[in-house]
Amino acid sequence: MPLLSNVQADANTERERIYIFKLGSLWYFKYFFEDRGIFKDLSRYYNHERFRFEFKTVEERDSVMKYLTERGFEPVPIVDGCDYGRR
Repeated sequence: MPLLSNVQADANTERERIYIFKLGSLWYFKYFFEDRGIFKDLSRYYNHERFRFEFKTVEERDSVMKYLTERGFEPVPIVDGCDYGRR
């Protein structure tokens, strides 16, 4: 029974959005993860010079989006930067 209530609570919790932008053939996002475990899991994608996570393929991006969703985030891909901020 407690497991079900946890699932329902998670469904009602608003997820924090992480916007993932496309720039040329590269996908990237900037975010500070308070949970160092998440940062460690994604560290192979981190560009230390630009302080951002970068993905060279859609498969990498999709894999990370799935990972972030499973950890309570709402990843949002932005193909056209003009669309950012419109709702």
